[in-house]
Amino acid sequence: MRKVYLCELWQGLIQQIVSLVSRGYEEYQLLNPKGNVTEERLRRIDKRIIKVFNLKGQNRNTRYTNKKRGIANFIYLRWDKIAIILKTKGEVPESLKNEKFSSAAKGIIIEVSDIISMKIGYAKGEAGRYTCRLEKHSYNEILGDLLILLEHKKINELRYMFSILNNLPAYKGVIEQKFEIRKTILKNAKKHNIKLDMKYFFILTRRKMYKVFK
Repeated sequence: MRKVYLCELWQGLIQQIVSLVSRGYEEYQLLNPKGNVTEERLRRIDKRIIKVFNLKGQNRNTRYTNKKRGIANFIYLRWDKIAIILKTKGEVPESLKNEKFSSAAKGIIIEVSDIISMKIGYAKGEAGRYTCRLEKHSYNEILGDLLILLEHKKINELRYMFSILNNLPAYKGVIEQKFEIRKTILKNAKKHNIKLDMKYFFILTRRKMYKVFK
């Protein structure tokens, strides 16, 4: 089977999930094994999922036919240790009746690293339209680290760390958060009589399209 489930970058994984949930894959099952997981074990997990959900040889025509027949479609994606199975509405085989899936509308949290967790969910005030943002705890940790740099007047490091936020996929939710972070930094700088030039806190608002699969 051509490995069209292996994502090259975590940003590509996020991009593909947002695209799929926006197109009807509104249920998910997240797999994120803890600890040191070997590539061999990950490959075994891949093979098991592909077999259990009958994904071998799946293509657009298969999914189109299933949809017309009212049969649920499944798509499997993985980046590093993070794996996710996405599902559409429809009938499922008897062998999959006991599989538990969650609603994407309630939010999908992808733990990219110890620091960065992304939440895919509805855009604020736009039910039905999906976006992506930093998960609340991750947002607060990042903001806290930046404010500590500001407090210690490590301005060059502050500027650099803020610029790294532009590596996050520029979805509406992320863009709003970056503006909030910048506003908070400038407000606190003024409070502590620290002069900051806004031009050094550039916010990228154009979303890059990532190559998804290896």
